Amino acid sequence: MVKISDLKLEKRKVDVMFIVSVLVMEVLKKPPDPNDKSLWPRDFFEALTMPDWREWILAVKKEISSWLAFNAYTKIGSLGLQ
Repeated sequence: MVKISDLKLEKRKVDVMFIVSVLVMEVLKKPPDPNDKSLWPRDFFEALTMPDWREWILAVKKEISSWLAFNAYTKIGSLGLQ
């Protein structure tokens, strides 16, 4: 049986080579696919919390303006609601 006093926790020494290797691994990571819809925000609030929120706002504005330009929607009344 192992005694707690026999266990030793060693802190890893952070040196230049470790930092460089971490940076290289980050650079070599494959960037996320912008067409992967699972990474897209699910709603407007989630879009606002994304790092590229300005681009999402521009995309929403562009989409709405194209709806208006092509008269792509029809306003309908709701049933039973005032």
